[in-house]
Amino acid sequence: MEAEQNNSEAEAYPEIEYVVRVKEQKRGLLGRVGCGLALAVWFGILLLPTFFFVLAVQGDITLRHRGDVPDKHQHPLLEVKLLMEPESRGLQFTNSSIERDNNELCIDTQVRYLLWQGEGDSARYCDCYTRETTDADWSYVSTEINACR
Repeated sequence: MEAEQNNSEAEAYPEIEYVVRVKEQKRGLLGRVGCGLALAVWFGILLLPTFFFVLAVQGDITLRHRGDVPDKHQHPLLEVKLLMEPESRGLQFTNSSIERDNNELCIDTQVRYLLWQGEGDSARYCDCYTRETTDADWSYVSTEINACR
């Protein structure tokens, strides 16, 4: 009777097969950086419709310079503007960089166009400012065509 009980238990519970796991190799630093970069590019692609939606609603997206810069609205750090004029349609990209010496400041501004209707030539100009002391306001000096100095 005991033998029959052992046989019925063996039939009820099949024999267990043990699997040996092989230790996986860790990815190298290059593989991890590559995955991080691919993930960042993927999120950038996913956020692209949001960028265009905000651009369509507001008409422009602007990043301003921080600190003591004269006429910040005229010299954006980066600006993307939607152009919807009858004769030209597209995007205008404006960026500027600052060159500073004690009480003199020059702002190099570049304007580029990506147009799907009409024409637009790129432009580059340099606005220079000066002041008497570090606490004084900036005074406009001149504008030069092309890059600063």
